[in-house]
Amino acid sequence: HMLAEPYLALVDLTLEDSSGLTVLRHISHDESLNHIPSFAILSSSNEQDRQMCLDYGALACLAKSAMIHNAVNEVRRMHVLWCSYLTETRWGDG
Repeated sequence: HMLAEPYLALVDLTLEDSSGLTVLRHISHDESLNHIPSFAILSSSNEQDRQMCLDYGALACLAKSAMIHNAVNEVRRMHVLWCSYLTETRWGDG
């Protein structure tokens, strides 16, 4: 069985077995994965953490606290970012 290719990656920085930054870096450096938009999920709203995630290849960062308190708006924001990303990639061609 072939696995379906993911449309996006949601990466929690506080993963139990590895660093979310390591996962973001792997996605952005692997030619078979680097076209997949990645969103980082942060436990804080620290600007340095957010910038580091963007530097490691995340398209955007989402704060867990905002996701919990304002989940609908965060999902809408992620959807808008994802659609914008798609229009700039091969998926937007057809």
